[in-house]
Amino acid sequence: MERWVHHSQIRRALGQSSFAEAPFLRVGVEVAAASAGAPASVPAEPGGEWAIGQVVLGRAQQTADILTRAYTAEEVRALATGPAESVDLLARFAGRP
Repeated sequence: MERWVHHSQIRRALGQSSFAEAPFLRVGVEVAAASAGAPASVPAEPGGEWAIGQVVLGRAQQTADILTRAYTAEEVRALATGPAESVDLLARFAGRP
């Protein structure tokens, strides 16, 4: 996961396309889900919402940004939806301090 996040941050800094593109994002969501011991939910149609277990991360760009630590922990708590305990856990790991 760390390598995926780091690579995404480099791409963002260089102005290259983000990992919000489905093939890249699918890898990040599946790795994060496996790390959490939860199922990954990949949208069936473009523009759908991505999730890890019961936590809905949102549409592609927001999901990519959450997983690549583009938000603070408080912002992640405000953006993600699901059981409060699970959202808080995600925010602690994916959000910047």
